[in-house]
Amino acid sequence: MSRAVAGTVLAAVAVALLSAAPRVLLASGTLPELLRPFIWSDALLTYERGLSGHRLPYRDSPFEYPPLVGAFSGLLSLASSDATLYVLLWGLVVAAFAGAGAAVLARAAGPRRTLAYWSLAPQLLLLGGVNFDVLATALLVVAAVAQRSGRELAAMLGLAAGTATKLFPLASVPVTLLGGQRRIAASAVFLATLLAFYLPTLPLPYSSAGGIGRYAASIGANIDSVWGLAERALAALGVPDAALVIVVVTTTGVVATYLLHVLPHARRASDPVLSFGLATTVLLFWSRLYSPQYSLWLLPFFVLLPLSARRFALLTAADIGVFVTVYPLTLVRRSPDDATSIALLGALAAFVTLRQVAIVAVWRALARAG
Repeated sequence: MSRAVAGTVLAAVAVALLSAAPRVLLASGTLPELLRPFIWSDALLTYERGLSGHRLPYRDSPFEYPPLVGAFSGLLSLASSDATLYVLLWGLVVAAFAGAGAAVLARAAGPRRTLAYWSLAPQLLLLGGVNFDVLATALLVVAAVAQRSGRELAAMLGLAAGTATKLFPLASVPVTLLGGQRRIAASAVFLATLLAFYLPTLPLPYSSAGGIGRYAASIGANIDSVWGLAERALAALGVPDAALVIVVVTTTGVVATYLLHVLPHARRASDPVLSFGLATTVLLFWSRLYSPQYSLWLLPFFVLLPLSARRFALLTAADIGVFVTVYPLTLVRRSPDDATSIALLGALAAFVTLRQVAIVAVWRALARAG
């Protein structure tokens, strides 16, 4: 590994650890009051909700995340005596994956772009420690780079592991098969790997299959997604079953767009990474569950593809705006008619809309490049 690549990796690890640090302080109860409205940790939530006392996901407690996250969570639960150690260990795991992703990106596209759009990206600092998305994003990077170099089976292995971490890499599986030469073997690798992760957890008392159905339809749209704002607007106008309307619209939209737009582009794309990027971008556009950290999914495509710095700046401005509005709005108890809540909600709506504009800009650039 060259010094430049090593520096890029170390930068990603350092930034991810900085992102984890306030979450560790939150778990220990020592987070400064000034930061409390801005710091959230799904690792801490899952531990306090069902994994304390060395309990295991799926067996001893419901766990909505896919089984690779469940496997890490179970191991860290067994190794942890309290929430602080558990969140710290999760921070180390996330930092390791951030570094691994940086290594693959730097070798594929160079240290400079990797530093700018991954290792030193504001999204990695602000959002890397929120959830487990860095893991799946790094696995998606491995898959995309492998497919670009013609290693189709390695690509499908990465996509299967990514899908078993967070479901979104599944969107890149059809475009990978469409552009590949070893479709039967690649499909077999994907299915065998995915089954190897899921089968041990399916028959447990709190089956991992429950998480798939929960995310498909039973969770309401997030307030920090443009579709969540639309759902609340429809409800305010008196539209019956507004939540169901949004589920139908977004599900129909993503399926139709994928079939009529993504797959045709994948057939003629000269670079499979373009197809990965387009599939991911379309999924984000229609996502009614868009959480702030989902923007991490897009960062590798700024590294691997000639997407402009202007589009990255637009996405980053929106992501920072969402970060500084959604957490104070949702983590601080206020009355519904509180002036600060109303102001934060208005600002959040503006930044969520700006983020949707940035996603459309990325989508258009990828479609033109393909």
